[in-house]
Amino acid sequence: MRTMSLYESGDSTGAVSLSDLFAAERKPMEGNSIIDINRLAYLICRGGWPGALDLEEEDALAQAYDYYDVVCDSDVSRADEVQRDPQKVRLLMRSYARHQGTMAAIGTILADLKANEASSLSDNTVYDYIKALKKIFVIEDMAAWNPNLRSKTGMKSPSFMMVLTGIGDFPYQRDDGVFVVPIGCLKA
Repeated sequence: MRTMSLYESGDSTGAVSLSDLFAAERKPMEGNSIIDINRLAYLICRGGWPGALDLEEEDALAQAYDYYDVVCDSDVSRADEVQRDPQKVRLLMRSYARHQGTMAAIGTILADLKANEASSLSDNTVYDYIKALKKIFVIEDMAAWNPNLRSKTGMKSPSFMMVLTGIGDFPYQRDDGVFVVPIGCLKA
């Protein structure tokens, strides 16, 4: 089970969906959030673990740290009854997090470990640690984000671009591939 979304935890109304925002079928939508930036930062750090919802803020934040410590100190070794160095697990997870959402090869992660952590992990050790972390569902393979945006004329957009304008009631994609979100959609 993955952690809950802000909608599932009751911290969002779910009135606006990012997938619906740029769906092929354009429909007007509006939503209003009362979450300020400090609360949003807290919610991101707290995560969506069901057990954290009823805790005081400090305890809810500590839950993520405690989970990380247990994974590094014991769970990863219990995955296949092979003793692993908790410090090396921490270094690997830090490097893995830096490459989240990319298509980084093990060699890239090793180079990152050596450049940033002065680690002496071998290819086989990195593979072994990653396999154990996957076995206990801490990490998983996922496709790197690659929108491969193209305009309707077939020209590839130089990069993802979103423009805020003052005209219109719903978001749309221009012929050149740029996504437009009219300010009228962003009601306060």
